[in-house]
Amino acid sequence: MQVDHLPGDRDPKPVWLWTSTTTTAAADVDRFWQVFLRRFDIEHTFRLLKQTLGWTTPKPAPL
Repeated sequence: MQVDHLPGDRDPKPVWLWTSTTTTAAADVDRFWQVFLRRFDIEHTFRLLKQTLGWTTPKPAPL
């Protein structure tokens, strides 16, 4: 996969996607990278929400 443009005039890094199927069609490859991007967005959204709500701060154990 190659990207045409990145913000900030950066060089794109390769994205490696793995599948265990031996016969993968081009449509499947398109779906795989779209799912990867969607999962990336969801994981970072939850991370941001946890940090905003303070759920990542350590809590002292009761004595």
